[in-house]
Amino acid sequence: MRTQIYQILYSDSRPLAHHVVKGLFLLAVGAVAAVAMIETLPRFDQTAEAAMNTVRATAMVVLSVELIVRFWVAPEGSAHTFDTTNSGSFHTAETSASRFTYLVSPLGLVDLLAVLPAWVNLLHPVPLHWFELAAALSLFKLARYVPALSLVTAVVVRQGRSIYAALVVLSILLVFAATVIYLFEYEAQPASFSSIPESLWWAITTMATVGYGDMSPITPIGKLVGGIAMVFGIAMFAVPAGILASGFAEELRKRDFVVNWQSVAR
Repeated sequence: MRTQIYQILYSDSRPLAHHVVKGLFLLAVGAVAAVAMIETLPRFDQTAEAAMNTVRATAMVVLSVELIVRFWVAPEGSAHTFDTTNSGSFHTAETSASRFTYLVSPLGLVDLLAVLPAWVNLLHPVPLHWFELAAALSLFKLARYVPALSLVTAVVVRQGRSIYAALVVLSILLVFAATVIYLFEYEAQPASFSSIPESLWWAITTMATVGYGDMSPITPIGKLVGGIAMVFGIAMFAVPAGILASGFAEELRKRDFVVNWQSVAR
């Protein structure tokens, strides 16, 4: 039975059941996200609040069942489950390890955190903001069903070293720009550029070419520093974008190759 449920959850060997279960889980995720957004609207009356609470409770039951079932069938994803030569104690240890691995995996943590406020609320009242945060986290469940999200994850992991190097250089430039602008603008604008951490906000918005306008240099040297920061910011923020773009192109070529190879093999 556990193997059959695992196949329904993780493969399309049973298409009808798989799509029905997937649709139910997606509907629950959409419901909690919609309720979280609607509840923040002004003039939210008590009748609508009662309806939203019912919808959220129903969705949380569905997501809780999903968590429990995925936890139960987690051992089916390991090769050792199908090895009947393992002793009972070894099999039990491996089963527990598989379930723990699921819980500490990124999607396993998302599954747990998405329903945790509802579980705690059964014992102690939980502020509404925690449900809103859980609803936002539940959107990451879509990574199981939307190929584009898995593609993004694969690209980031594959290009991790290059992205890390670019972010380190960018961080150094941000701190350097914040320090320099603080030295030249503190005396002229002590309220705005009161410290290097405060100036770091200016450095981020300037190098990202956002420019909110809440902080801006007024001294000639400060304006020069700002202009240089903008030029370097355009260049440095383009580096991670270029890395990700090339990573996407490479990953898509690999996936197309796999699809074509499978088609030829058939």
